[in-house]
Amino acid sequence: MERFDLSYRTGGVGYESLIVEWLPFDPLDYETDWEAKREEPNCCEVALRFDLNTLPPGIPTWFIAREHRFSTNLHWRRGGLFQSRDGKHLGLIRADEHERSVHLEVREPYPGDFFALLRDGLDLTFDRYPGLRIDRVIPCPGHGDGPCNGEFLLDNILSRLEKQTPKTTIECPVAAENVDIAALLYGWHPATAMDPLAAQIGELRDEMRREFEIVAFREKSKIKTECPSLFVLEPSNRKAFLKTVVGHKVHLRLCCEAPGHQHPVVGEEPYEIDVKPEWLKEMAPYLRGGAKVLKFAAPFVLPGIGISAKDAAKDLGSIDIHASH
Repeated sequence: MERFDLSYRTGGVGYESLIVEWLPFDPLDYETDWEAKREEPNCCEVALRFDLNTLPPGIPTWFIAREHRFSTNLHWRRGGLFQSRDGKHLGLIRADEHERSVHLEVREPYPGDFFALLRDGLDLTFDRYPGLRIDRVIPCPGHGDGPCNGEFLLDNILSRLEKQTPKTTIECPVAAENVDIAALLYGWHPATAMDPLAAQIGELRDEMRREFEIVAFREKSKIKTECPSLFVLEPSNRKAFLKTVVGHKVHLRLCCEAPGHQHPVVGEEPYEIDVKPEWLKEMAPYLRGGAKVLKFAAPFVLPGIGISAKDAAKDLGSIDIHASH
């Protein structure tokens, strides 16, 4: 039953499971939490409606089982309220049997990531029904302080972005007002009170950290060891090191690997490593690659572990890497 998304483990005693097809038909009281989210500062919303030619059984109950890790335990036969693991995002799914439609909405200052995650799970559920016809519709977010009944077909929006000169706005068919496409797809508008660029950089930094943690955990699981996998290499004498690499020493400092809190371990003496030609020959491709990557990634990653991005990129870029030195 778990394999086919008919049930999932609740984490209770033993093998206690919830059978999604036995959920009640009447919606639970999700409105309190859902509306409170709207009142939070800078809250934005992304919404998408899936109009179907028929609403088959298993929608959205299969989706509820598939995405149960985000469950708030507020779910019923035709819907459910979900929350991201960090507690910042709320997502709502509702199926309307009479309109043969499914509504997916996410609220948070920057709801795009969680929305994409839930939508992917919903699309996988739809894929189980060959021949199911789906029209994807985005409701107009409104103009100023007033709501709007306008709607946009997702295919029309995407076609504007795929033009040789992409269009960044689309006209509302009801109000004849231009609507920013970013507001429709991602929930934020370029002219918000918060600096959107800074917010995007913050999201990019967090995403890079999450991806790093996933890769690090996966690799450590493969080798089945408790050996440290995160460390920092730094020259003992930076000026001399940049002139001639071989013959000098580098310090290896171990780092704390707690998710989201990576930093060099304080109070521990570093390990000293002699730079030998054989070692440098093996490391040369990684150093060159590191210099290229740091040019773009260092401003987002290195400050989190206490290293100057500017200095790191400059130092790596100026090292003359030759094993014959």
